[in-house]
Amino acid sequence: MRACLLISFYFLTFARSWSQSDVGLGMIGVEEKNIIYRENWFAKKYERFEPNLDVLKSVDGRMRNCKIDIIMGIWCRDTKTYLPRFLKLFDSMRIPDGHIKIYSINKSKKKPRKLIKQFQVKYLPTVIFSDDDGEIGRIVEYPYDTIEKDILKIFSDKGSN
Repeated sequence: MRACLLISFYFLTFARSWSQSDVGLGMIGVEEKNIIYRENWFAKKYERFEPNLDVLKSVDGRMRNCKIDIIMGIWCRDTKTYLPRFLKLFDSMRIPDGHIKIYSINKSKKKPRKLIKQFQVKYLPTVIFSDDDGEIGRIVEYPYDTIEKDILKIFSDKGSN
């Protein structure tokens, strides 16, 4: 009985930090993504954000066919601000899960080294849009205008080339 009480106390006291530490470095799997979606900081911002899908109507099809790589740090303030918004937008647009990959890096932004070098990460979050021809564009740290308008500009600039 005493052991059960101690285990319950430990779980209740440290559950929040336990779930955050359960998100490892590198590509985030389904289980880790579910952990992030359940985090209090994530859930609140996800629910409050109302994406303006009308802004992206003209690029909707191209976005569904592109690949989206999100590099983030669970410890990063900008990640905690913008990751819920990006994912709410992508979920609202019904971007296929297989087209979105989320990667977690450490606080010093040095591990996983190969990933950081591959995507040339300096600031978080970094959201990279690409197609068969390579990178279309990226949003780094925070949107210049709004997420929707920045994405529209990325895809409009690519279409004019």
